Amino acid sequence: LLEMFRRMNAYTSPLNSAEKRHSEFQGTFKWFITDIADKFSPLIEEYGILTSKQIIRMGDAELLAELSIVIEEGIVSKSASSIRKIYSKFNDSFENRGQHQEIISGFFEVLRTDFSPLRGSFIMKPYVIHSLFTAMTHLKYGIPGGSEALGIEPIGKYFKSADSSMQKLLSLAEAHETQDQEGEYKDYVASCLSTTTKKAQRTTRSKYIISALVV
Repeated sequence: LLEMFRRMNAYTSPLNSAEKRHSEFQGTFKWFITDIADKFSPLIEEYGILTSKQIIRMGDAELLAELSIVIEEGIVSKSASSIRKIYSKFNDSFENRGQHQEIISGFFEVLRTDFSPLRGSFIMKPYVIHSLFTAMTHLKYGIPGGSEALGIEPIGKYFKSADSSMQKLLSLAEAHETQDQEGEYKDYVASCLSTTTKKAQRTTRSKYIISALVV
């Protein structure tokens, strides 16, 4: 808090939504997000998911809270109110903390190991990471409404073949990077170029990614 106010005084930089939430809430969910941010922020920066400046402004906390929303609610549009809602819901008690920690930690462990060649690619865009997490979490654990939205039932694991999945994901990343809106992945590319945090675009990206994970 002192650091936030020092920045405000020195640079007249107002608190953003993530900083306001972490100032307002002092309960169990806030500290859960703080703990996992401390653990995974170095990887998030190293892989190019967020910049150091974004992490300083608590972009990592916001991203991680959004991953928890996927576990609780499935695919929804991003909004300040939905993020605030999960902070408020689990402010006094967070009985699912262990489950959330296992799922989020498992995802980043796969990024660190099996999917490390994706580092620096367009798969590491934060909105694509959200969809990759959605697809992988649904395949292994199931997410609310996931089978209907994504057209596939959970299979109890993140992917069928790490190597095959990675090659498909790199193809998606290349189409995204070159903005290929005429090729095989044109709908995926379109979902990456505008309104990237809306439910429809998140669903489209997750469908393409989940198809890559089950080849």
